[in-house]
Amino acid sequence: MKIGFISLGVLIIGTVATLAMNNAKNSYSLHYKVTVAIETPEGVKTGSTVREISNAVPILRFPGGGNPGGVRGEAVVVDLGERGKVFALIDDKEDHRFYNAFPPPEGAGGASPPAIQYYATLKTGATGILDPKKFPGPPRILAFKDINDANTITSVISWHRKNGQEDDGYYYLGNDRFEELFGKGFAFKEITYEITDKPVSWGKVEKYLPDGATQLFLSRQKFKQGEPK
Repeated sequence: MKIGFISLGVLIIGTVATLAMNNAKNSYSLHYKVTVAIETPEGVKTGSTVREISNAVPILRFPGGGNPGGVRGEAVVVDLGERGKVFALIDDKEDHRFYNAFPPPEGAGGASPPAIQYYATLKTGATGILDPKKFPGPPRILAFKDINDANTITSVISWHRKNGQEDDGYYYLGNDRFEELFGKGFAFKEITYEITDKPVSWGKVEKYLPDGATQLFLSRQKFKQGEPK
């Protein structure tokens, strides 16, 4: 009986160790810095924030079931000086943008077990550039015509897919009002992602916002006063 208990103890310890190793391979939690670059007449202006993404291979997988990555963080602010500020939003497709910047192994979906195992191996310092043509395209970029008035929020730039039979699965630059709103020489440049060990950024955005606009930037909820014009 004593030998039996010893054997059971070894079995339990071995099982726990195996589960721990498998969990390390089948889950990840990463901090990553998002940097938005804007071309200006004075040179490239950038803004950045640190977000967190995590995911794990589910114990039970159902056909057709989703497995979205969990993201925490806020929007990116790019300060354009006297001309104002632009905000690159965070939304419910941010996990796909992470997969876009760090493509999973060929043939693997961003939330598939092989992809999750791949992301579990990413090291601090790894970088990727968001491909604006791949799903879901870059985030919307917004600005305030009057930073003190939440009702003056307006769309600066957005991306879209083609309609109907012309849809090739790619995203294309749609509404682009950089020069209209800020002047000649202003244009979107790129968005880069970098794995980092820095803490998630909070509160950078809130200090710039007028009353009534907080929800748009601090979470992935829709703007309470309607879609930006």
